[in-house]
Amino acid sequence: MFTYKVACIFFFSFVCAESPKDPQVLSKVTLKGSLVGKDRFLHSYFIEPGDHFDIQKHQHSLEKIKEELIQEGYLAPHVTDQLYPLADGTAIKVVITLDPGYRYTIDAVTFTVTPSDIEKDLTAYISKSLVRSYCTQELLQWSAHSIKEYARARGYIQRKLGYTATKNDKKGTVSLAFQLELDVKKQYSFKGNSFYTTEQLTTEILNFDFKGIPVPSCFLVEDLEAFYKKRGFLHVVVTCHEEADAFSFTIVEGPRAFITAITLTGDESTMKALLVKRCKALYGIYDEDTIKKVLHDCISELHLHGYWDATLIKKGIAQYDEYGSELSLVLTLGEQRTVQDVLIAPYPHLATQKPFSSYVNLSEVRPLSSESLRKQKRYLQEYLRNQGYLYTPVNYSITEREGRKVIEWSMDLTSGPVLFGKTTIVGLSRMKPEVVYRELHYKEGDVWNQHAIEYSLQRLKSLGLFETISLGPEIIGEQVQPLIMKCCEDDPFEVRTRFGFQLVSKSFTHLSWSTYKVGGSFLWKNPTGSADKVGLDLDFTRYTRMVAGTYEVPWIGPVPIRTFFKVYSDRFDQPLLSRPHQRLYKEAHDGASVTFFHSHPWCQSFVRVGLESARVYGISERLAQIIQFDSHLVDKRTPYLYGESSMTVEHFDNKGDPSKGFYTLLSLKAMVPVGIKKGWFVRAFMEQSFFYPLYRSVIGAFRWRCGHIFNAQFSTILPTERFYLGGPTSVRGYEKNMVPPLN
Repeated sequence: MFTYKVACIFFFSFVCAESPKDPQVLSKVTLKGSLVGKDRFLHSYFIEPGDHFDIQKHQHSLEKIKEELIQEGYLAPHVTDQLYPLADGTAIKVVITLDPGYRYTIDAVTFTVTPSDIEKDLTAYISKSLVRSYCTQELLQWSAHSIKEYARARGYIQRKLGYTATKNDKKGTVSLAFQLELDVKKQYSFKGNSFYTTEQLTTEILNFDFKGIPVPSCFLVEDLEAFYKKRGFLHVVVTCHEEADAFSFTIVEGPRAFITAITLTGDESTMKALLVKRCKALYGIYDEDTIKKVLHDCISELHLHGYWDATLIKKGIAQYDEYGSELSLVLTLGEQRTVQDVLIAPYPHLATQKPFSSYVNLSEVRPLSSESLRKQKRYLQEYLRNQGYLYTPVNYSITEREGRKVIEWSMDLTSGPVLFGKTTIVGLSRMKPEVVYRELHYKEGDVWNQHAIEYSLQRLKSLGLFETISLGPEIIGEQVQPLIMKCCEDDPFEVRTRFGFQLVSKSFTHLSWSTYKVGGSFLWKNPTGSADKVGLDLDFTRYTRMVAGTYEVPWIGPVPIRTFFKVYSDRFDQPLLSRPHQRLYKEAHDGASVTFFHSHPWCQSFVRVGLESARVYGISERLAQIIQFDSHLVDKRTPYLYGESSMTVEHFDNKGDPSKGFYTLLSLKAMVPVGIKKGWFVRAFMEQSFFYPLYRSVIGAFRWRCGHIFNAQFSTILPTERFYLGGPTSVRGYEKNMVPPLN
């Protein structure tokens, strides 16, 4: 879907020299120009909508945008700006025009290498990747890294690398000339190695010499010996013979250590036997990485048992017998934290909650893990924040009361909860401030509630009238917390176009049953300054034609009920699967409706009433009998009065990826025809879904739905108002309600 936005604003060619008394704030930043995806440069503009406009930051932002264009290969960009004060003079709109010009490509690469041994091969290697590519900063950085690696892999150390670029503005190309200075080539040879290959040893030496600084041979010997010892060659001996620019290493690997015994010394406790059992994974070939992992797991186990300060280190390894070696470990446990009860003085009822309940009123002491302590603290901090205590520290102490160890949680609540202060709105241009204030889910003087802020932002964003909007504390740490809302209104006019191809059937052998899909929408946002919207929607396929005009207002007087006024004209053709060019029936709907929509944080509901003229045509009497439709109503326009209500209730721990919660949908629709005594019907529908964790990451999901049509005479019910299969929740591979009879 492509979206085009047209701003209905008359621009002037100058900015008044006289500044307003109060500092101007930035209302909006707009990027203009033919560059595709130009909005990505907005992150380089350092002033946020709603902040005070600073001309120095503005100029610096323009330079930053120009710099980013150059980094993307636009080597001769032009960035211009225009500043438009709004009518009241308190805000300013910035329009930045980007003229990137050519995006330069690399047409030639040359090298001057000293010494010149690898000049020809290096030129061919780098040219393959650079020539005919865009001259971006990322590509040049990759080239510098590749040149260094290419030289290092051939035994050279890079001393200096530079380049000059020659632009051809007429063709939009650039030629790169690299200058590379190398130290004398180094050659490495190895004798006696069998465990590691020559390539692996060479790579290890080159990695050790990663900064390109010549390293004495003794350091290289130590590095190779450490490289071997990590894999159990504890008695390896490496010698080096250096001649000019060649290093010859002689390696005596020796036997590889095999652990057949483990001794654990240090603090004595019941944990010692458990650790010895866990360390059995170390028996076998000596490996440093395996030892680190096992010791880390042992420390984690000790923390779970209350030993927060425990350490387990490797003391050494020695020959145990003729068959293997002995690994010596030293254990230091430190103090064990244990508790029998939990005391939360201000909120004793919280002790029954999950993080605390397993430590409450125990007959024997229980180890307190550091992770359990962190969970308890996070729970209390979150609980306090929900009560409005944003800056209250949470502390603990483990004390002894009447011979029982108790963990006491303390918090100083004398200052009281944080209260909502005044909310300041900046950045509005066309919208009335009272329209924004009425969407807030809190009042000045209320106890601070983060959920109220989040829900207020959700309501404001759902209006669809802001490009960006944020709400947060103006000054951190105040007991009466003022807030600042920064708004950037969207353009008043928006045109959307959409087109595509739709495979209605899941059968790829019946592609002729599929259809194109073309449509468009026109939106006029906030025409009266009251957050209202005027819209026109057009959608066409081979089987449908939908035209609708809408007018939306978010409130009815003082009540937050969103109201939609709609006038529509729809056409629907039901195709036959076996004969896609023929229609089973055609149906037309023309009418008008009013919808009242209300939203809660956990519930959404709407009520719709309307008047509609419906007609079924293009169907023979025989086919009408097959689908049980009264043939007397064929090709007859019938007016209907109808009403519909629906309610959705949902509660999930995570809407995007739920593991626990439920979803409920209730719907009721009644239609009463004018002039047909037995043509009324009432359609009821219910859908229910449950999610519940079964085991670890295994989530159980259960879903069911049911519906029934209460009617005086079934054959008078319009075909499109009946229940059909099709859609992702019934028969997958078909569009919703696209599996009617005969298909």
